[in-house]
Parts: sequence; structure tokens; C-alpha cells
Amino acid sequence: MVAARKNDWSRDPVVRTVETTDWIVPEGGGNPALAGLHPWLAFLLEPWLDAILRAGTGSTDWLREASAAMSDCLLDWVDPHPAIARALESARAASDLLAASIDRAPWADIETQRRLATEAMSDLIDALRRAEASAAKSVLGLSW
Repeated sequence: MVAARKNDWSRDPVVRTVETTDWIVPEGGGNPALAGLHPWLAFLLEPWLDAILRAGTGSTDWLREASAAMSDCLLDWVDPHPAIARALESARAASDLLAASIDRAPWADIETQRRLATEAMSDLIDALRRAEASAAKSVLGLSW
């Protein structure tokens, strides 16, 4: 997801947006699967979800790195509620299993693993819809 600067008319003006300081970030990051999430959470999840949907032979490092980096960022941004922690752990494990399946192709059932990883991400997205900002972010005024 690319956040557009205010007055950058090269972007689609129809997208519903949420304004922060001097950036305009589409609600849900512009991805329908992320609708209803705070824009910054959607911004963190979009590369991970994209990696799950697109990863193939030769791109499993991208999937693993997106999974690790984005889950670490989420832990920093979000209050670690047990339901969120479980959903995050499941999504991370499903992503790692998808990467392992792709690496072991052709005998691995990659599409089943991709579906399971997508379902785990859906559970994480649902859990994050009720998330609150972490204490560290709230102190900085970055709560929602």
C-alpha cells in the first residue's frame, strides 16, 4: 500500500480515507480484506497478506521476512490481548508452513496451505478490529 500525500491528485480520489498529520491513508489500506481496520494496522498487514497470496517458488524469503517483520510491528503497535496474541501466532505459523510447502514443491499441497494461511490472516484481521493501541503508542499520542 502506498500512502498518498495530500493534494496528490494522481491517486484515486474516490477511495475513502482517514487523515493523519500530513498523510492521507486509505481506510483498510485500500484492500477490501482489511476494511474496518485502523489505517496503520492495515498498512502493516497489507504486505504480509500480499506475500501470502503471491508467494511462489523463489519468493519464500519475502514471505518469511514479511511475516516476521509485520508480526513484530503489530506486537509493538497493539495491546497484547490474548485473542490477538493467539491469532497472530497462528497467522505466523501458517505463513511459515506455506513457505515450507512452497520450498518442498511439487509434492506439497501449496494451495491448501495458502488457503489455511489466508484463513489464519482473516482470523487475525477479525481480532485486530477490536484492538487497542499499546501503552507505548498511546503515550506518544498514536492511539485510536
